[in-house]
Amino acid sequence: MRGFPGSSLFGTLLRATGPLPSLVLPFPKVWTAEGLSTCIDNGYQWTINSTMWNHLRVKWQGQPLDLLRRIHEEVHLQNTLEASGYRSPTWRILRALQAITKTKVLIGESTVTAAPFFEGAGRPSKPYWGPQQGRRVILWESLSLEGQQECLSELQNDAEQVIWCKAKPKDKATQTFRDYGKCIFEGKQAKVKQERVCCLLVLNLVSSTLDNDNQEGSSGGKHVTRARSWWKRGDVDACAAQTNMQCWVSQEMVFDDEQAETHLREAWEHESGKDEMNVVLQGLEQHFWRGTEAGWLGCYDLAGETWAGN
Repeated sequence: MRGFPGSSLFGTLLRATGPLPSLVLPFPKVWTAEGLSTCIDNGYQWTINSTMWNHLRVKWQGQPLDLLRRIHEEVHLQNTLEASGYRSPTWRILRALQAITKTKVLIGESTVTAAPFFEGAGRPSKPYWGPQQGRRVILWESLSLEGQQECLSELQNDAEQVIWCKAKPKDKATQTFRDYGKCIFEGKQAKVKQERVCCLLVLNLVSSTLDNDNQEGSSGGKHVTRARSWWKRGDVDACAAQTNMQCWVSQEMVFDDEQAETHLREAWEHESGKDEMNVVLQGLEQHFWRGTEAGWLGCYDLAGETWAGN
């Protein structure tokens, strides 16, 4: 389900006229409609949320064609990552992790999914934008084995890292940060009660097991991850956790333990079925939100009256 502001109101106009020339001149083979941006360059075709496209094109420091190639590669990487079962945390979770020590850098996932409210983002040896050093949030499960090993070599001498990882991974023994760090939060996966329902259908008794919304144990974990392919469908649904998750920090990190735990628990137990979607037109997020169709058309800054129709 598409949920970005203006995702359907201005699609017809953009399809009819094309994107504004002044905004798209360096990237003539990228078109935006209905909240999605699509590259039609032969060999580098892709579709991502128009918000992320606008953020990336503004942040990009290299040649335009190199960005088209980079996004093509990152789309393939993110598809592969999600095919393996990985799901992105919601922005609520990311903001709670960021607030622990006011971290500035996000490490993990891909260029097309990294949250724009971090000053810098990337993977080990693969920057997306901005600074790569300093206080960092590491999305452990999204990194390759090589990326995890590179992070481990840095973590022993760095007390400013926040790690988001599975509570009981198969390779737990190799995650040495658990030896010298401490777990400050564990979000438990909501347990679904199974009910046996008998139905009489065409004189045949059919027995089936249905998932029920009644939850046992922890009430949280129901709206903490993003849906698969959310980054290319304009999807803001918040989905259930697939496993228990933990937040680890260094034993030497100085921060407000109680406040950090409270923020993380609030994000984990949030009841909304949608991730946050607050338009911010200043600071780090401004280019992201100006990538909505309303933003590309200049609606946010229009001094006069604004009318819209579907």
